[in-house]
Amino acid sequence: MGSRDEQSEAFLTSDTICDDFFISIVERKLNISSDKFKLRLVMLQPATGKNDNFVSVVYRAKIKIELLESGERQSIDVVIKALLSVMEEIKKFSVFPRERFMYEDVIESLENIWLERANEVVKFGPQHVKFETDPYEIIVLDDLKAIGYEMLDKKVGLTLTQTKLALSKLAKFHAASSIRHQKVIIFCTHHCLPSFN
Repeated sequence: MGSRDEQSEAFLTSDTICDDFFISIVERKLNISSDKFKLRLVMLQPATGKNDNFVSVVYRAKIKIELLESGERQSIDVVIKALLSVMEEIKKFSVFPRERFMYEDVIESLENIWLERANEVVKFGPQHVKFETDPYEIIVLDDLKAIGYEMLDKKVGLTLTQTKLALSKLAKFHAASSIRHQKVIIFCTHHCLPSFN
């Protein structure tokens, strides 16, 4: 079991990070088959600083493709998170399965609640694109930085406008999660508890 840097390098040079990996991302992201495009270029760069403390290594990937029928070129921007084996103690806490559940189930259901109840499209996070568990636990998400989002300097803080936006989104998240919680309780009351009749 090498250092984090050694394991990160082993991950990047493994058979996992290959053309097929990136082709499957494009297929899922654009909902097209691999015979409709070709990979032109894949650029990877670290998405976190050297001393940032995360339970995974995080990379930004820019995948450049060419659509075969039209010759149009497109770029797909994603974030790739991989849990490395150096963190066996973290695996015991099922960090990635819990995160996957949040993206696949919880966040999607909260966004659907807003659409159903208020006819409003509200996004609570990036779209999940791909999950893998073997040989590495990997989560691939849309790169929000590519559409203008940025991490603010925690030492500076938020402006009044940014604070209002954050609190508005938090209020919507709270409201949707409250409705979701009520639905779960109603479902469990009818389907999970034994009948005493």
